[in-house]
Amino acid sequence: MISSVVFINIKGEILIYRTFKDDITRAEIQHYCSQVVATKEYRDNPVLLLNGVSYIAVPYKDLIFLATSKTNVNAAMAVQFLYQLIFICKAYC
Repeated sequence: MISSVVFINIKGEILIYRTFKDDITRAEIQHYCSQVVATKEYRDNPVLLLNGVSYIAVPYKDLIFLATSKTNVNAAMAVQFLYQLIFICKAYC
């Protein structure tokens, strides 16, 4: 199960942070932002494992939709969920 969903802008700033389980801290998300988003590695590696946390990122325009999990999560299902979330957000804008 996904632990959290995060919306990050292209500069690496957290815009929206929603947790579903309390196993991922905001500091771990900030660590991802400083290491990956700042270097733009999320485009090369959409699924990344850092310090036992799985980060699944889907870029869309100037935003990065990020799902995190500490358990073994189906990455394809998480990517599909993020694309559906993007579709819903586009429908309201």
